[in-house]
Amino acid sequence: MAKSKRMKLIDKCEDLLREILKIERGDEDELTGAPPKMLGLFHVLEKETYPKIRLLKANLLLVNWFPTHFDWHHNFYKARDIDLLIKQRIGHHYEQRLQLLNRNAPRLDMLALEMRHEELKRELNEAKKK
Repeated sequence: MAKSKRMKLIDKCEDLLREILKIERGDEDELTGAPPKMLGLFHVLEKETYPKIRLLKANLLLVNWFPTHFDWHHNFYKARDIDLLIKQRIGHHYEQRLQLLNRNAPRLDMLALEMRHEELKRELNEAKKK
């Protein structure tokens, strides 16, 4: 099934965010410190449950798919350990803080996504200049 225009724009925004975060935070797994291997965006609060903050830096970490991201989704016991790493990285009350941001964030309709995309393009260009 073909992606909708909205999902394509979200993908573009996430690609830009990944590049921005690599510049700002470094090119390694933020939870384990491991070198990059299939480094991608990890939504701290699930993007399906909290769609309004899926493009918010505070809700994103750069992590390797294997083992970190995969284990978070598929191994209950390792997910508990990963949750401890998240708490060490971004604070013990991260869920409440991010839920509050979600509550106050605008809905990501097409206009908001287009604006966010332009904002991220400018931000990446500025980050590359530094």
